[in-house]
Amino acid sequence: MSLSTKSFITSISLLSLLSALPSLVSAHGHVKGITINGQDFPGFPSDNPGAAPYSSVAWAVEVPDNSFVRDYSSPDIICHKQAVPGTTSATVEAGGSVDFQWTDWPTHQGPIVDYMAECPGNCEDVDKTQLQWFKVAEQGLISTTGCNVKGNSGCWAIDKFIQAGSRWSVKVPSDLKAGNYVMRHEPINLDFPGQSQNYPACVNLVVTGGGSSTPEGVVGTSLYTGQEEGLNFLIYDMKSDATYPIPGPPVATMSGGSSDTYGSDVAASADDVASSADDVAASADDVAASADDDDTSADEVSECSSGKLKLRARKWVA
Repeated sequence: MSLSTKSFITSISLLSLLSALPSLVSAHGHVKGITINGQDFPGFPSDNPGAAPYSSVAWAVEVPDNSFVRDYSSPDIICHKQAVPGTTSATVEAGGSVDFQWTDWPTHQGPIVDYMAECPGNCEDVDKTQLQWFKVAEQGLISTTGCNVKGNSGCWAIDKFIQAGSRWSVKVPSDLKAGNYVMRHEPINLDFPGQSQNYPACVNLVVTGGGSSTPEGVVGTSLYTGQEEGLNFLIYDMKSDATYPIPGPPVATMSGGSSDTYGSDVAASADDVASSADDVAASADDVAASADDDDTSADEVSECSSGKLKLRARKWVA
């Protein structure tokens, strides 16, 4: 095959890919539900705004095609396109979690970052352009070994998120000062080099308890410039020693905080929670059965102290 023929075929292939891009990126997803302290709140149905609840902790947006934001200097990057504050707020204790349930995502890859910003008054009336955002959690490249159908493109936070049923949980810092806050949750798709796709979603919170931490932040239009390596990262042909710089400011330092007091990860599904509850109930039944079946004697207590006691109900060996 001649060089000119190869160039022609390559050009045709590239044109075919480019022409397919609109269909590939036009629809991804939105937050359809939020769970806090076991209470469920509806997300904003951006693909069907007419079905939105009158009162919601989720911010309302104008994204009928479930698309993304890429203009980092636009107010749309703050909480998505033409976002306006939710009409009410959900209460969460500092150290508690906010779980986001998205509609099903395709096989995209990239980081998930989460921010919070304190409202000077009620979050329902806040000017989003004045909110000062500080990062509370981030996950990016987990492993250079692929974990989805794409093959050698690494394993990412969004991979975990998709495999968990498009669920993600964000922990409110345990030492955060009580007050009114907006939480900003953001998956970032890196499938298209140099054309990262941000999907911010916001929710109003009233944080109770907590401590004294009041981290400094930046306005939403200063979170990214678009030139960051983490927004222009080539995920394909992943090298075994590759590292990924997560975009945005670093995770805020809380007084008294540590890596185990705040962060984010996949959220447990309702089935997982129910299964856990069943396991706890079963364990309680086992303990009761053991108490009924076993009349531990002084000799058995002595054997326990020497590491020999066996309980019939569960067959545990000390």
